[in-house]
Amino acid sequence: MPPARPARTASRSRLLPALLATVALGWGCRRTSGRVAHRGGAAFWPENSRTAVEGSLTKAWEAVGFDVFLTRDRVPVLNAQPFLDPSLCRTLGDRPIDEVWLLQTSFDELFAGYRCGGVDDARYPDARVVEDTLVPLDELIAALEAIDPDDRPEVHLTAGFFPNVSHDPQIYAAEVLGRWQLADLEVPPVIVADLPLTLDAFRTDAGQRDLDVRTTLVWPRLPVTGMRGLSAAGHALGIGQGVLDPVQAFEDSGADGMRLLPTVATRSDARRVAAVADYLEIGPVDRPAEIRAFAAWPVDAILTSDPSQ
Repeated sequence: MPPARPARTASRSRLLPALLATVALGWGCRRTSGRVAHRGGAAFWPENSRTAVEGSLTKAWEAVGFDVFLTRDRVPVLNAQPFLDPSLCRTLGDRPIDEVWLLQTSFDELFAGYRCGGVDDARYPDARVVEDTLVPLDELIAALEAIDPDDRPEVHLTAGFFPNVSHDPQIYAAEVLGRWQLADLEVPPVIVADLPLTLDAFRTDAGQRDLDVRTTLVWPRLPVTGMRGLSAAGHALGIGQGVLDPVQAFEDSGADGMRLLPTVATRSDARRVAAVADYLEIGPVDRPAEIRAFAAWPVDAILTSDPSQ
């Protein structure tokens, strides 16, 4: 059976007035205690890449984050969107691509026909340029198994769900957690998503497997970039919940923690959420000045492409 989230949420609601009083008395002194390497440390190498997997596990970072989507044949791969990014990926013959959707393409087709990371990423001008195939989640799991348990970072997996262009959350959860359960890893990943129904699916599946999975709600839910010519983007945005009140969104989601997007959230949002969440993150943030500024917010971790900052 899944964890009893409703009871927990109710207890949080009863405690909210007292917790908000704590905020007024000085919750702002809570400081950042950690970093999460965004997409495997995208400031150093191509995001979600094989090089990122290998490199991030040698950096002694306390937490690393990767994005996961499923191919047509339900293979979890590390990729930031439900499609290949035309600005970062090419065909095997080095030709530009238009729209290559993972839901419509098998893993073997993706592996044989496309490469990513072989072009400069304008967002991270100092990152290594390394062309490679998409990385299946199995490779990340195997890489974690190969290192000493004391040296393994905490792994955050962002699970995106977009109606009509990605597999249903229940399938998503079964494929990701099923593989993790078979591995020789004591600690399950932290599941990150911007929709409560995605987190619900992972909690339910984790409960059936007796895995103690923590969940993080991303707020607010924003439309994915690159969904040109499809009505799915508008639909995905339309089903977003709690875009006006992060505390209400958090309470409704049953999540353990929340990740605030820095382009939208305010310090007041952070204070209110910190009073009711087990932990609070903010990001992605990359510029050193912004990292220093957000470190003064009442957050427990900052998501950044360079955790050494």
